[in-house]
Amino acid sequence: MFPGDGTGQQTDAPVEKPKDDKASDNKAWVSASNVTRLCRLAAYVDTRNGKEIDQITFYQNGVATGALTSLGETWSGVFGTGVNENVCEAYVWLCMNWVPGDEIFIFGFSRGAFTARALSGLIQTMGIVDRKNLGAFHGIYNAYIKRNVKDDKKTELQLQPGWGVPGHEIKIKVVGVWDTVKSLGFPQSGRVRTLKSTLASAVGWDAEIEPHDAETCTNVQYAFHALALDEKRAAFSPTLWSKAVPKQTELKQCWFPGVHSDVGGSYADAQPFDSSDLSLLWMIRQCTPLLAFNDTGLSEEFKDTRAWWGAQPLHDSYSLQYRVNGQVIRQPGQYFGIQKPK
Repeated sequence: MFPGDGTGQQTDAPVEKPKDDKASDNKAWVSASNVTRLCRLAAYVDTRNGKEIDQITFYQNGVATGALTSLGETWSGVFGTGVNENVCEAYVWLCMNWVPGDEIFIFGFSRGAFTARALSGLIQTMGIVDRKNLGAFHGIYNAYIKRNVKDDKKTELQLQPGWGVPGHEIKIKVVGVWDTVKSLGFPQSGRVRTLKSTLASAVGWDAEIEPHDAETCTNVQYAFHALALDEKRAAFSPTLWSKAVPKQTELKQCWFPGVHSDVGGSYADAQPFDSSDLSLLWMIRQCTPLLAFNDTGLSEEFKDTRAWWGAQPLHDSYSLQYRVNGQVIRQPGQYFGIQKPK
């Protein structure tokens, strides 16, 4: 199981604010996201069918975490740098641990959701390299991210015989994400397009080309997407699954009230059964037939049965720092049509 967290999120985040401010290591305290909470609620072992099946988790902190300076955190958080590294890290871990017969579950929130979807696309295209052949990975990956660049020297992306398992032979059981935000782009607002082009040229990056395939892949069996209905920041425009859904993929995309972190979690003042709890329980419900959860942990996490569902006021994420980029009102049903092929 691979869970990739959102910007600024990391696994040691508490659910409730620490009483001792020093416990936050002098950094702004951030509550646990739904990705972290889902990790903690997953059972170590699935024993439901009379067999003991280990559920191994590789959690990945979001971008703009770790040993970064304040400037580094800001740059990484705003522009999504570090996502390529996250995709590679997750893929290499999978190559080191996956054996035929293992089921793959991938989860993510925000840019971590984009990482999750990009990882599934990478697996479909490249397959899974045998650990003894990982020395060839970066050359193949470099060709992968440049495959859509015009006039670029093309490199064979398929694995050489004996290097690993081809993508079409690998089934990803679940890709479950909260409010996907495209990771490698600048905020898509007309007011920053000039800055976008200038900075992209300065670092030698073509910002108009998306190197990752984050659409529904033919090797994904179940795809679940929880979306924030009330988010209006242009830089957080939703990245829905919008291409034709493969016949073998069961896709559910559901809108929830609230802004980005109302749905994905991490607000410090979150109350029981707020919008983030609703979307977390929805995701758990979708995955319950496929993934084992800790019943005791679930009971503890949602023990306040007296609370009203969704009663907490929603947050307003459209603060002054985001207004320079403008707003985009989310309109369900107005995105690209999603159709099952006949």
